[in-house]
Amino acid sequence: MSSDAPLKDKLHEHRIECPMGSAKFIVPECAQKSLINESVVESAIRSEHPDINDTELADYVQNICQDARRLFTTLAYMRKEGEICRFVRDGVTDDDLPLQRKFDNGNDYTQWRLEGKNGKRIEALESWKTRHREKFSNTQCLMTSPVFEPGKHYELDNSIILPFIAFTHEEGKELEFRGGGYSEVLIKCIHPSHHTFWERSTSTENRLVAVKKLISPNENEFRKEEKILTRLGPMNHPNLIRLLATFRQENKWHLIFPYADANLLKYWEHKEPIPNFDETTVLWSLKQMYGIADGLRLIHNFNVNGTAPVEGTDQVWGQGEAVRLTVQPGEEKYGRHGDMKPENILWFKDDPESHDPNGVLKIADFGLGRFHGRDSRSQVNPRSVCWSPTYEPPELKLGTPVSRAYDFWSLGGLYLEYISWLLGGWAAVIGFSNRRALESAGAPHFSDDNYFSITSGEEQVAHVRDGVKAWVKELHQHEKCSALLHDFLELIMEKMLVIDSKKRIKAADLQKRMKDFVRKAEEDKKYLLEPKPWPKDATSDRYNSPIPSHEKPKRTNPKRLNVTFNPETTTHPSNRPLTPSPTRSPTWPIT
Repeated sequence: MSSDAPLKDKLHEHRIECPMGSAKFIVPECAQKSLINESVVESAIRSEHPDINDTELADYVQNICQDARRLFTTLAYMRKEGEICRFVRDGVTDDDLPLQRKFDNGNDYTQWRLEGKNGKRIEALESWKTRHREKFSNTQCLMTSPVFEPGKHYELDNSIILPFIAFTHEEGKELEFRGGGYSEVLIKCIHPSHHTFWERSTSTENRLVAVKKLISPNENEFRKEEKILTRLGPMNHPNLIRLLATFRQENKWHLIFPYADANLLKYWEHKEPIPNFDETTVLWSLKQMYGIADGLRLIHNFNVNGTAPVEGTDQVWGQGEAVRLTVQPGEEKYGRHGDMKPENILWFKDDPESHDPNGVLKIADFGLGRFHGRDSRSQVNPRSVCWSPTYEPPELKLGTPVSRAYDFWSLGGLYLEYISWLLGGWAAVIGFSNRRALESAGAPHFSDDNYFSITSGEEQVAHVRDGVKAWVKELHQHEKCSALLHDFLELIMEKMLVIDSKKRIKAADLQKRMKDFVRKAEEDKKYLLEPKPWPKDATSDRYNSPIPSHEKPKRTNPKRLNVTFNPETTTHPSNRPLTPSPTRSPTWPIT
């Protein structure tokens, strides 16, 4: 377009439809700054006020370019840029945008005016005809899309158009994920000039974000998650998800997170279904598991004082039955995750804050007052929420108080799956799930893959499933099992998958043990990789229990393959692809 073209035409040329097909447009911030400079503003004012003195003109130009560029751009789009001085004299700035309609005569919707922030009257508009005020009201939406900054919250008028632009995923289509009954998550691309989340570079210009919209309009639900994310964020822990910004629009609370390339379950299944058992892979995995333990330590040490209160009891739901959850005295003071599972561990291939070529794993979906993935929340029907009890410890079913130790049972199960993947790939993860599978009482067509069972009788007693013990023994016997993995498996079985929650390892102790593993593995490559499998006839009181016939894996779905992990080989069945257990519903890759 010619440099002599009217300013309105230049602005129109730079419009972007957000989102594509919506017939809603914005003039992005970069275009406004490029087109609206001091020279353009000065020319517009002199055109309208030829007799203005140089000092007054300079003051107007400075004020407009600093505080009212969007206001000037809106007027320019209407070919009324020469009237900007009247608005400046009324004290109108970009902070007042969007101007709000105010109706003066009750139900007479033909009589209205536009007001600034806090009801500010704008004399410059008093003489405008209704159709011109209406045009301003509509035009300002093109210029007022927010520029998101890290750590800030935005209260957005319903008329604001969000700067979410079209993008094409590497697989050739746009992505959109829905969450459960508590939130929905949309994968978006924010226009590069409408955020300052990362330093500008070729690799970050079109990075995706995950926008989590809470279903409940209750502010307390938003604060529970926002507070801990905001207060842990400055610690810059590489293995904790970072909250980028928040906003409220149409009475819905939104949280913006970095977009993850996959959750851990999807990473195992699709990114690295058959991992290399080498120094790079095993050491990276060990460091990531250490980072997860260290991140969980920060969450557990988080003091909830000054945040939304954590209730001592809560009603939760499991397979249609309400259960009263109780919290151990004193535990109300601390943060905890409550839903540690591979789906809530996110993998970032190219994290701007991490320079590891293998990427980084981050804990996501942590908040306050939540001990598991099926807590009750306002305006949500718990029966409609899809949940997986796979990593849930025995406390809930036994009716005993829960504590931060809840997380270490869940993390122990996650770690066992991680070691299974290291030794046998995705097939081993599925094989382990099948090994744990049981026909649930009263539901002959529903199979779960919990890590424990409850004995029936007058007094309920929980025990680690024999299938788990047998599987761990096979891991010890695997031809690649190194001294590191032997030590790791012992830690899991003796300190994490422990029925008595009071005897489980504490956060600081786990962090220290994992740090020792990393240090020793870095210093001694034989400790990390040299095979030291148990002999096949080895016995152990802990791992030698037989698998009762009723616990042997059963085919519960015609589409589900029963894959047995064979410690004698590292190859995978040819009859892939495999699917997770029906009780394990992979979720979207952010919270």
